[in-house]
Amino acid sequence: LLQLAGGLSLALLASLCWLAFWTGQRLSRPLASLGALAGRMAGGDYAVRAPEEGFAEIRQLSCAFNQMAQSIADEVSALRLAEKKLADSEHRYRVLFESAGDGILIRPLNGPYVDANEMLCRRLGYTREEICSFYPTDIIAPEAFINSQEIIAKLEENGTAIFETALVARDGRHI
Repeated sequence: LLQLAGGLSLALLASLCWLAFWTGQRLSRPLASLGALAGRMAGGDYAVRAPEEGFAEIRQLSCAFNQMAQSIADEVSALRLAEKKLADSEHRYRVLFESAGDGILIRPLNGPYVDANEMLCRRLGYTREEICSFYPTDIIAPEAFINSQEIIAKLEENGTAIFETALVARDGRHI
């Protein structure tokens, strides 16, 4: 009887070990697969999806992973579309800015100019880089500063002001 009980105990222990190993494999493989898929997603592959199979908890985790992956893919797609629209808008702005018949300067309320179109550069005889290092006192004719308080008030109120002024070219001419 002791021998039978010992044999059954050994068989039960072997069965429990095999069950633990089998269950571990059924859990660890899908989890390792999810880890690998997350790594691919981190590398930029937003089309990855996890198979929704196995234990209920693994299926639930895979389903949540797939929803997250789809959400990220949608966000990346929307971001790429927005970047394309921004690039198209920048191109249209640049074409308009550069093809204008008037000289155009862009400057924040404080600081040097940040852009000038080609027409203004040619008229003044400066490169864009030179103009972008200038402050208004460097190229606006001294007599034109009479209206400066009015222009500054417009800038502070609206964030933008369009006006004409006299500028001094490299050769001293007032334009």
